[in-house]
Amino acid sequence: MNFTINEGLLDEEAEMLGNCIDTYNSQQTGFTDERPLKLAARDSEGNLLGGLMGSTGFEWLYIHVLWIEEPHRNCRIGSSLVEHAERLGIQRGCRSSCLMTFSFQAKDFYDRLGYVVFGQLDDYPEGHTLYFMQKKLTTT
Repeated sequence: MNFTINEGLLDEEAEMLGNCIDTYNSQQTGFTDERPLKLAARDSEGNLLGGLMGSTGFEWLYIHVLWIEEPHRNCRIGSSLVEHAERLGIQRGCRSSCLMTFSFQAKDFYDRLGYVVFGQLDDYPEGHTLYFMQKKLTTT
C-alpha cells in the first residue's frame, strides 16, 4: 500500500478519529458513560471568579482545567470547585479522580486535597516537572 503523511487534519477528520477511538474503547471496556463536567464559581453579581473543566468516564473523574482569577485565590474557591466535582464524580459512579499539574502550578494545593503523585515527567519543560496525581473518591 502506498501512502503519504502530512501535517494537518480537517476538523471533521479529527472528530472522526476521536469517535473511532471512543467506540473502540467502549467496545473493549463496556463503558459508554463519558460525560463532560463544567463548573463555574461566580460572585453575587454573576461575574466569573473561576471554574473547573473535566470529564467523567471509565469510573474516573478527570480534572482537565482549574483556574481561579488571581484576586480570588486563597478564598476556598478552588477547593470548593474540586470538592463539588468530586461529589458529582461519585454521583456518576466514579471511584477515583486524576489530574496533571506542573511544578509551577498547583501541586501543593492538590496535595492538601488528598491527591498523590503516581508519576512525573522531569524537565517538562526544562527546569520544571509535570506531575500526574490521583485520589480515591469516597462517599464519607
